[in-house]
Amino acid sequence: TMEKFNQVKNGMTLKEVSDIMGSEGTQQSSSGTGKYKVETYKWDGEQFQFVSVVFMGGKVYSKVQANLK
Repeated sequence: TMEKFNQVKNGMTLKEVSDIMGSEGTQQSSSGTGKYKVETYKWDGEQFQFVSVVFMGGKVYSKVQANLK
């Protein structure tokens, strides 16, 4: 939901985001190591809804959503 999406803030860990979203999500990509490691996770909803979060060094760096209400 948009409410959950809005709770996700830069600097959060994957565990914090997963707790908000209600699941761990699906890893879409991973590259680099240590503080330069970049990972993208996606949470899919109904009717083409999704949230995608980019983590850099284990912390939220950016987020996007589509079709949330």
